[in-house]
Amino acid sequence: MRVLKTITDFCSVVIILVLGTTLLLLILPLYLILLPFIKRNERKFEAAYCNFLNTQNENTFFVYTSKKKTKKFVEDALLPNFRKEIKVVFLDGETPRSDLETRFVSRLLNDQKVVGGFPWLIKISSGRPVVNSLNNTVYNAMRDGNPQAILSLINSQ
Repeated sequence: MRVLKTITDFCSVVIILVLGTTLLLLILPLYLILLPFIKRNERKFEAAYCNFLNTQNENTFFVYTSKKKTKKFVEDALLPNFRKEIKVVFLDGETPRSDLETRFVSRLLNDQKVVGGFPWLIKISSGRPVVNSLNNTVYNAMRDGNPQAILSLINSQ
């Protein structure tokens, strides 16, 4: 009985290896054919993203999330008092909502390594984003009921 189980297990392993190898041999040529097109699209996107950063040079982005308490404060007390030049990005889950092209804004946000939570203030300088977390400042302004300090900070950027 034990020998039968060993033979069955061995046959199962051989079948899986044969199927896996066959599948690999079928997919590998397709991957090698598509690889130059994938790389070309990546290079085109990188060039377009760099162009996006350069066209947004010296612009400021304010990024906030759908967290109820901060969203209400941001939309009621802060957004109406921003300078017109500040670009607002609402992060709805993982999807950025703004007037700009979503794929570039998404890349801009995904590339950031920020200590601290949202909201963020992103300034594009010389084609490079500089990010500051305004989390503590916003919560202090909410607690104190005084948005003027954070408004002056944001509008001075």
